[in-house]
Amino acid sequence: MMHILSSMEALGVDSQIKEGFVGLLVLSDESATGQLELSKDNAIFTLPKKISRQKNKRELFDLYAHLPSGERVTLIDCVSLEGESYARRGHKKIYETEIIYPKLIAYGDEYISSDAPRVQAVHYEFDNFEALFHGDGSFGYFHARKEELIDLLRGNHERSRKISLKNGWGDPEFSIHVGENPIIQYYNGQSELFRCHTSIGEVVFSNSYATGPGSPVGVSIENRVAVSVELNKIISVYEITPILSRLHSFFELCLGRRLRYQKISVGLSDGYIDNDEKVKNKLNIFWCGVNRKVASDLSAVSSSSVLIPAARRKDEFLTVLAGWLNTASDMDDSRFRFATAFYNGSYTVDRLVGAANMFDLLPDRCVPDKLNFCEEDRIFINDAKQILKNIVDENIKQSALSSIGRLGRPHLADRVCHRADIVNGAFKGLFPDFHLVCREAVKCRNHYVHGEAAKINYVENDLLVVFFTDTLEFVFAASDLIELGWCFNLWLRDGGWHKFRNYVSDYNVALNRLKSVLRASGKVLDS
Repeated sequence: MMHILSSMEALGVDSQIKEGFVGLLVLSDESATGQLELSKDNAIFTLPKKISRQKNKRELFDLYAHLPSGERVTLIDCVSLEGESYARRGHKKIYETEIIYPKLIAYGDEYISSDAPRVQAVHYEFDNFEALFHGDGSFGYFHARKEELIDLLRGNHERSRKISLKNGWGDPEFSIHVGENPIIQYYNGQSELFRCHTSIGEVVFSNSYATGPGSPVGVSIENRVAVSVELNKIISVYEITPILSRLHSFFELCLGRRLRYQKISVGLSDGYIDNDEKVKNKLNIFWCGVNRKVASDLSAVSSSSVLIPAARRKDEFLTVLAGWLNTASDMDDSRFRFATAFYNGSYTVDRLVGAANMFDLLPDRCVPDKLNFCEEDRIFINDAKQILKNIVDENIKQSALSSIGRLGRPHLADRVCHRADIVNGAFKGLFPDFHLVCREAVKCRNHYVHGEAAKINYVENDLLVVFFTDTLEFVFAASDLIELGWCFNLWLRDGGWHKFRNYVSDYNVALNRLKSVLRASGKVLDS
């Protein structure tokens, strides 16, 4: 029988909606109480009975509930996959449950409808941010002279003394002990690091710090960099996920690894003033299952490994980020396909095929122009289409029409080589015989997709399949970033580890291996 937590059990559970949360939610109309479980993989809300609901325009539904503490919780874009389940003793029904899977969970002082345009800002954090923003100068320490520290402490005492006297708390004594080798930790007080102007709004990077009191253990200033998007237009809460995905995918590429989403929230356009005269215009967001593909024990990334370090190359970073977001409308598909391949820990045929598929998804502006047919050929092609439409077998007809429809379009190999030229143009001579490698990579893909005959035994030469996969992924991402303003040569100069670094370092060795295999297969190569 399903176990619903008792009220006493729930009191012992952290009420914050986060990964690992297990607790009770009471529906807003008090008609039922269910159990919410949040894990890395998904979120499950179990109700002891089937309830009625109204679907939104995406054929999903929202549920409104509250924690025992009174905090309001909205389960957004829910689906009920398992329907009703029963346990029977004889012919008597013991209970029925409904299991509900939300996409987002909003929690705070009020409910929110997934369709209502109320969101004017989106905020979030991600792990390993320190590598990206290393060297911005916000925090540091230095060895001071004894007199310098005494002057600082005396000034701080005078400010505190004025406040104490004003409030009738007495006149505190100035008593300090300063040695000969004091150390001063500091935060420079600059909240906003920088902002980026984009087509969707302002992307703002800010320090979010916390201090601890001095003790025998020491003193600390802890910080995280928060990312905010101040939107040009007010949107619905369900529309925040593509915005976050685009931002996050850029940061992941810069650091060369999957990153965890953390502390997502939204700023509302229609907040209210509470009884304490505080403005309430923020809701926290839990994005269910978004971190399922991210390792729980991520090691730190070196600041020298970042493709575009935000602090050290600020203008370049902001230029490329703005371009990334401004071109998202026609690059989303191909970049998403890249991410599904690039961060895969193992090399498989599926990864190779996915890496090639990225180039098929590129918009026309990123690939060679289509061939322009003369009028005579255009008439002939149109006549051929009309004849092919008379084929009885529907599958054969569609295959034939599809093939003739691709006439004049650049082939996959041409697309890849076109993007490779962008990379070679940024650093001439670094990748000799790049076209040869790219075309062999496409032949390998065609062998596994279409069954085309291959001169290379890819099973015996599996390292070449790895090389081809890396080539396609590198060409795709590097050409994308270079077009947006990435200084490829500065990254090469700065050194550091990134998944791309291995490819650049090993390129000539892998190229020679490929040439040796091709010569052994009978292919004649230029000297």
